[in-house]
Amino acid sequence: MSKCSNCVHSHKIEDDEYDKTYSCDAEVYDIDNLTCFVPADLAGTVELMQSEDYKDRFKAEYYQTKMRYDKLHRMVTKYEAGTLDFTPDCPLELLKQQKKAMGEYLHALEVRSEIEGIVL
Repeated sequence: MSKCSNCVHSHKIEDDEYDKTYSCDAEVYDIDNLTCFVPADLAGTVELMQSEDYKDRFKAEYYQTKMRYDKLHRMVTKYEAGTLDFTPDCPLELLKQQKKAMGEYLHALEVRSEIEGIVL
């Protein structure tokens, strides 16, 4: 397995004399540089958000929510461990409630993507 340069997916490499294919859970668009459609940051979702294809807009919504969820998760973990380098204005329980709601929303998007055949 090799790593995509712009995401955290592991890419399976299939190579024969006629074709070279790189694949992961996301669709790969640049075989030479092993970069896939999974954006590294929120700015990387702009093109997907502006697409005419609802599947692209769906992916952008999922990626944005996932990035925000992951950041919130890291913050809550550090808050609970006492290693957070700032003091949040809102209580830990509210942050955990938000994280739970975001996790449930991500799950709904993941189930919908399976039903509709949208590769995330």
